[in-house]
Amino acid sequence: MAATLQAAYNSYSQSSAIHNSNIDWFAPSGCTPSGSGPFQCSNGGYIDLSQFLSGSGIASRFNGANAWGLPVLANNSGNPANDVASPFTMILQSPLPWMGETLQATIVQPL
Repeated sequence: MAATLQAAYNSYSQSSAIHNSNIDWFAPSGCTPSGSGPFQCSNGGYIDLSQFLSGSGIASRFNGANAWGLPVLANNSGNPANDVASPFTMILQSPLPWMGETLQATIVQPL
């Protein structure tokens, strides 16, 4: 999922007339001070990945669950995501099926 989001950003960046590293592509306009992306706002917390991706061009690729069928959550606004300055980040988080462990990935918007 992280690789797909970074590849989608690269595709967007290469096809867009705007190449500004001060625009937060991981967050929509009004979600963060610099947001201008195709995704839904997590409103300072975590939301289901399927909700986060709804309306974006890559929404149909993912069902919002990890390999064990547990939910994947996304955060694009507020700690621990960086929505303040470039390089912007977002967080994917998902529980693992053993001992209460959680997998977390930080996705960095390429400069």
